[in-house]
Amino acid sequence: MTKLTTPEYQGLDAFRLGAALTESFPGGRLEVLESCPSTQALAVERARAGEAFPLAVFAEAQSAGRGRLGRSWASPSRRNLYVSLLLRPQAPLEQLSGLTLGVSLAVADALDGVGLRAGIKWPNDLLVSGRKISGILTELLTDTGSGPAFVVGIGVNLNATTDEFPLELRQIATSVAIETGKEIDRSEFAAALLGALSRRWRTLEAAGFAAMRAEWEGRHVLTGRVVSISAGAAIEGVVRGVADDGALLVEGRHGLQRVLSGEATLAPASGLKRD
Repeated sequence: MTKLTTPEYQGLDAFRLGAALTESFPGGRLEVLESCPSTQALAVERARAGEAFPLAVFAEAQSAGRGRLGRSWASPSRRNLYVSLLLRPQAPLEQLSGLTLGVSLAVADALDGVGLRAGIKWPNDLLVSGRKISGILTELLTDTGSGPAFVVGIGVNLNATTDEFPLELRQIATSVAIETGKEIDRSEFAAALLGALSRRWRTLEAAGFAAMRAEWEGRHVLTGRVVSISAGAAIEGVVRGVADDGALLVEGRHGLQRVLSGEATLAPASGLKRD
């Protein structure tokens, strides 16, 4: 019996994505792969080989998708969105210190377009209904031979069903289809995401994260909550917001501290006063 290809399993439309990339990042180059170990690893490889143009690497599936802190990213074929974007900054690097947070707003913009308002969990997760719908991995490369480069990896759960997630993720992950009851056109979403990324990138290069900090804080799910952060030495305190450079501001027993990287989790009752 011939298996029919249903719309939700159709591949990404390279023509549409190429047009969106050209509009969003003029001169950009596109790669759309049926499968690869990791779009992030491939984009890093291209950067180190001297790729000069903005590059977007999409894959229908990944066999070794990467998340932050060495974690894997579940990547069922032709269900979700897996992309890594290579960008070479024109602004000083310190102005782009809040890049991951700016990218999280771009993903939120694209999710707004399909009727979902996502919350953001510092530094790189987007949540809907308290479950993870997207993650971001940002790498700065200074050894490319062509100046510094950022590689930004983005995974967005679009059409995956609960049983397509690994068992250990089924209680903590969600997708657009799960939340809305409808599957969406992945190429259309990807094109919208490229446009949102372009707008946020231009703002970051022109004015830094400070220009969008208030908007980001309006979506942050940890503000006013007691968190524990693994960032070398353990830090525990109440989240008071973020600084202009994207650092998390945590008030604990030793006063207000700036946290530039780490993993924030809600802390058990500790005697600290929460808002």
